[in-house]
Amino acid sequence: MSEELKSSLHSEALHEGASELRRFARALVGPVSTRTADALAQTAIVRIEAADRLGEDPLERAFAEIVRLNRRRVRERGRAAESTDAAGENERREASVANQISAMPLDEREGLLIIALAGYGYEAAARILDLPVSSVVSRLMRARARLDGAKPGVAPRGGHLRVVK
Repeated sequence: MSEELKSSLHSEALHEGASELRRFARALVGPVSTRTADALAQTAIVRIEAADRLGEDPLERAFAEIVRLNRRRVRERGRAAESTDAAGENERREASVANQISAMPLDEREGLLIIALAGYGYEAAARILDLPVSSVVSRLMRARARLDGAKPGVAPRGGHLRVVK
């Protein structure tokens, strides 16, 4: 297969996955703005199309680029915008799942969204997030526990051992 044909197939795959990339970026950015999220997705698509590495999955690389761009955006804004305050914790427990996800720490949110929203497996998520698989799994477990703990009427999961009197 010629390099030109591979390039056009990769561009086509990126444009077919553009709505999925935008949806992921919007969930990752949270309530900041849809314009910011759409700009992240569009920048990622343009950068991946311009890259000359044609052997890899372009959609997976675009997800990785969105994660990288968002991490830089958060770093430039400062950690204060990403931290949660204890006063608003009860309100978030009663909020929708989308609000609960956007209130999560960025590292947990990235893993959860790559796997649950984008539908990637642990190995692909590890490549996208540039982390070991074990880190992806532990972040995903923390994110899921955070969501489970936020459900009304659901007790937080404890260990499998119980104290018997």
